[in-house]
Amino acid sequence: MVEPPSHSTDELPPELRRRRSATQMRAQKSVQDIIDAAAKLIEEVGVDELNTNTLAERAGVLVRTVYRYFPNKFAIVAHLSQQMADAWFEQMNSHLAVIGSSRSDWRCAFKRLVGDWIDNVNSQPGGLAVVQAMGSSPILRDLDKKQFGRISDALFDNILPHTSLDHHHLQVICHTVTSMMYGFGDSYARISPELRMDVADLTSELIMKVVEPAFSSF
Repeated sequence: MVEPPSHSTDELPPELRRRRSATQMRAQKSVQDIIDAAAKLIEEVGVDELNTNTLAERAGVLVRTVYRYFPNKFAIVAHLSQQMADAWFEQMNSHLAVIGSSRSDWRCAFKRLVGDWIDNVNSQPGGLAVVQAMGSSPILRDLDKKQFGRISDALFDNILPHTSLDHHHLQVICHTVTSMMYGFGDSYARISPELRMDVADLTSELIMKVVEPAFSSF
């Protein structure tokens, strides 16, 4: 089974860590308002144009309140990315649990995996912009690599008991699948809306072809 990410700020570099935790209900609401407003603003203007003055105004808090909890806007983006990762790992866990019983099960699992990846990015306000920012912003790149590694490792751990492939070959497959999912997520906004579902279906088929050698002994 896939262990979900710990979502601990201790794993983050100091410049991306929350400055303090909100313990009182009013403070917790302020933090959530900041996060929600940031997600909507990122969706509207992108990460590059996000600034704390507009964010504070949209969240209904003072600028100093934003800085009380977050050292910079990238810390908020990191928080949103970890939220998305937590949600997707939970879905990933349930789908990969069915792997092993039959060929049809693993195919359904991977198709749902890709579908949930897309739904998760789309359902999170600013999700597409967050995914794109994680790979393009130097300050966020290390966290992005860690999240990429968690997904690849989770795929590896779940497929390993059901394949006769050597570890190196399986690692290549898992990294390729993760790269394909990341690539699709990064390019999703550039695809014409009327083509997105068809492109998603084709991506699922291509991923299953990449994965199939791992299950060839079934």
